[in-house]
Amino acid sequence: MVTTADPTKNGKITQTAIYNAKGELIAAADGEATPEVYYYNGDASYKSYWFIFDDVLYSTNTLDGSILKIADVPEYMTLPYVTDESENYYYYIGQSDVKIYDKQFKLVSEWAYPSFATFKYGINLLNNGNIVAQYSVRLPEDAAEYDVLSNGNKYDLVTVIVSPADASEKELNADFIIHDVETSYASKLFYGVSLYADGVENVATVSYIEDNKINTSVTGNDFVIISNELETGDSVKLAPGQESIPYYAGNGYYIAPDYPTYMYFDKDGKLVVTYDSSNFNTSFGNYVVSSSAIYNQYTMEKVYDLEANKASIYRTLGDTAVIMTSNDDESEGALYLFIDGEAKLLATSVKQDNGSYIIKDASGKEISSIEAGSGYYYIKNTDGSYDYFNSRGEKIATAKNQLNYVSYKHIQDGFDIYSVVIMQDSVSGKYCFFS
Repeated sequence: MVTTADPTKNGKITQTAIYNAKGELIAAADGEATPEVYYYNGDASYKSYWFIFDDVLYSTNTLDGSILKIADVPEYMTLPYVTDESENYYYYIGQSDVKIYDKQFKLVSEWAYPSFATFKYGINLLNNGNIVAQYSVRLPEDAAEYDVLSNGNKYDLVTVIVSPADASEKELNADFIIHDVETSYASKLFYGVSLYADGVENVATVSYIEDNKINTSVTGNDFVIISNELETGDSVKLAPGQESIPYYAGNGYYIAPDYPTYMYFDKDGKLVVTYDSSNFNTSFGNYVVSSSAIYNQYTMEKVYDLEANKASIYRTLGDTAVIMTSNDDESEGALYLFIDGEAKLLATSVKQDNGSYIIKDASGKEISSIEAGSGYYYIKNTDGSYDYFNSRGEKIATAKNQLNYVSYKHIQDGFDIYSVVIMQDSVSGKYCFFS
């Protein structure tokens, strides 16, 4: 969000504008306007959230920074709380009921568990927009046929597919309990790319019913491809100890998190590495950092020895980092940009007899200082001008005066990862977009 002030009107804000992460204007309104944030699924940790600006609802994808218009929202309209989304509908999925809205937030249908349901196993969204719900009904003690036997009691397992258009039901047979479903649509919506191969509609966390008993052990759960008609396909439980559905992590890798342990798989489903995140202090780009070294997070290969080089992380820049080294008495030091597995010299400093330092850039030219910010770094030259560089060391601007940091975003666009930074010229008031 950028506001424009009129210096002839004592700095009064005359316009508020919204831009996406590529610096493209999305909307503008006269005067000062504050977007009303409305988190999708009520959770800020989700990959996208909604906001209302000038009576329009927008969605923001926090991976690629894109902003899309969803619907007009007049002042008198109150948005319903929603938890899920398909191509044609929004949903509120509670523990016992479902409310289904069209893309203009008009209530289309509702469904709830019947009053005679003994156990409610869960309600989940399928890729085609249908709902799958499961519950059990207690049977008489002398029932000859039953699906589940628990504590001496017999139960019939009911699995229904609910149509969002009219909440009509279709009953199916299932020999498993569905705990959670990841849809192909949601994967593309939240991660920017499909998590699974073409043709895969859903991946579900399930517990199988064997000998009329439900395997309730967490380690007994399976992660299995299922169709919208609940036909099961291949398992994506790819390694012993895996306790979650793998999701896309970038650069062609998939991750199954079970904090603090993470399992990484390649695109063919092969386990590449397992690591304990509690052993690392920070991360940037494709790397994780311990107190002594930098490692490739996908292979756990040590790519830079901090301890041997008497180095430390000075600042992470999103996909890269600035490393600082110094000798024992700190009379000499250097800054390096760690990028693509290599440390490239940025500047050196040598302490003088009077206690001051002479600082030189990588070419040997004397400079006044070098500093790193969020997603960028800059050099102050001896003539008072400033050179700004993006996170990959590319020069992006030269300014006569220092620019003020406004905001920074780490962007993932499919398999490409980069950073964008917005700065403001404190003299002219103009905003600068760097990527």
